[in-house]
Amino acid sequence: MDHRLIRVPTGIGDNIWLAQKLVNQKEKFHFQLSDAQPQRGKQIFDVLPQITASCVYTPGLSYQNIYNASKQFLNKKWSDIKDKDFALAINHNLENGKRIEEFLPDLKTSFRIKYDIGVYDTEDAGFDIRPGTSRIGVYTSGNHMNKVWNGWNSREWFDLLQKIYAEKPNTVFYIIGAKWDLDLGSELITLLESNNIPAVNVIDQPLGYCIGLMKLLDYFIGFPSGMPILNESLGKDTFMFYPEHLKPMMYAWADEKRIKEKKYMASLFCSPLEAFIMIKNGYQLFDKL
Repeated sequence: MDHRLIRVPTGIGDNIWLAQKLVNQKEKFHFQLSDAQPQRGKQIFDVLPQITASCVYTPGLSYQNIYNASKQFLNKKWSDIKDKDFALAINHNLENGKRIEEFLPDLKTSFRIKYDIGVYDTEDAGFDIRPGTSRIGVYTSGNHMNKVWNGWNSREWFDLLQKIYAEKPNTVFYIIGAKWDLDLGSELITLLESNNIPAVNVIDQPLGYCIGLMKLLDYFIGFPSGMPILNESLGKDTFMFYPEHLKPMMYAWADEKRIKEKKYMASLFCSPLEAFIMIKNGYQLFDKL
């Protein structure tokens, strides 16, 4: 079969949003992504065989190229896109506060995605799951991104987790991330361990491993990135921070029913105490653990 080609943005979250639409049509595609660092987007297509014929990093392909050429600007409906190769990006819609359902509206939006993670789809896949504990995943990103987006340093992340642990001392924190997140993640793990707060380092694990682990967690707290978006696409409860410039996106992409029920919660970066109060009183975390 002669599969069509789609050029897409590089982020994991960007492509989960696209997948939530593309899983509801009949084709598989060849995907091209920018080869700029950090190269992270391809791994989401590796666990989405239902839409992926192939996926490669492509030299010279930039997000601006994709944004400028995105067929969604010219073709509101999926059925209008007849090209053999084209670009597709949803980011600009969500960044302007448009709901995900408005993107290619003739395709259903699947808020839950089934990922093919192979050996990691079992509880005995090597996860450090401790009986009788409450398990919370944490994605901090790295120091550079937190500075750029006015996010938290390791001490602020520690302040939030310490407050949660004081309230629920059987909690184990799973610090998730990629190798470029090692600086802040390692600092946080050191702070937790030096204060005798249980922490499991799962930084730089394969994406399939992270998905399998997320299925076993009780809650997820994350920097604005693909990881909390991935968690939410599993139907797992999520708290996600945002920088000021992405405020319109905060409630544009998650299932509105889950937003209403506070199973998905969003906040601009605030103080650790303010975040703790939202998680405790808004989500009622400690009644659920």
